Amino acid sequence: MVSRDPPATGAKASRIATLRSNDKTMPNQMSNGGPRASHPSAKPQATQKRTWDKKDSNKDQSKTQNQNIQQVKEPKVARPYQVPSEASGGVPDPTTQYMTLSAIPPSHLPEPRRILVVIDLNGTLLHRPSHKNPTRFVERPHTRAFLDYCLNTFCVAIWSSAKPANVNKMLDQLLTPEERAKVVAVWGRDMLGLSPADYNARVQCYKRLSVLWADLAHRLGQRWDQSNTVLVDDSSEKARSEPFNLIQLPEFEGDLAEPGSVLPQVHDFLNECAKQRDVSSFIRAQRFDFRPDFILGAPV
Repeated sequence: MVSRDPPATGAKASRIATLRSNDKTMPNQMSNGGPRASHPSAKPQATQKRTWDKKDSNKDQSKTQNQNIQQVKEPKVARPYQVPSEASGGVPDPTTQYMTLSAIPPSHLPEPRRILVVIDLNGTLLHRPSHKNPTRFVERPHTRAFLDYCLNTFCVAIWSSAKPANVNKMLDQLLTPEERAKVVAVWGRDMLGLSPADYNARVQCYKRLSVLWADLAHRLGQRWDQSNTVLVDDSSEKARSEPFNLIQLPEFEGDLAEPGSVLPQVHDFLNECAKQRDVSSFIRAQRFDFRPDFILGAPV
């Protein structure tokens, strides 16, 4: 059987439960295929740090202190997401080919390589305390250092379900113009394939990585696929079409003292993914296991 995603919690669990009650189940694991060769376009990765360094945290400290944001948490109302219409592609499932390739036992490459890291924004790197002030965001601890490392080590794309104007506002806070120039794609709600009606409605969104792969191949001549891509997101449902390319984080709700140093843990897991011949088979066998008791700088 296909490995099940870690359970969501809180309001998000309620929304996903409502959605999945109307949905068909994910297909069963397919038979294994033969071994795959390493990706022909893989490039040697920049010098890689095995674990998060305390010096990385220093890059964020002054910026976090300067945010000086009065965190006003509005009470959450658990409104369920609507199922997207057929005009928006409906609810996707992994393809038979995807499931077959992800079922191949994971194996290591001789050296780490430069993988594609697709990063979500709201709930993953940022939190918007008030919908009445959509330009005001709280950054998750270590966000700046995490982005700096990813931009200099991997190929980075940004994909948010927010509207393009809000995506740009979030990136204006997080990245300098020089850093943004390193990002290979900045996608918002307009790139989710939604119908006009669904675009302005509260529907469940799906990030079909195959669409991004096709765009990058056409526009940049870069070949990416399930073997060399990771999606960093707080929603497992958004990764439904490629479930074993997901690093799922706990949703960030503005708590600057949240336990576990989330992004440093993701940093270390990304380094493990970069060593794999097929990222999807590795994550299928060993999902990202967030440890709330993780202490930054403690002996491993």
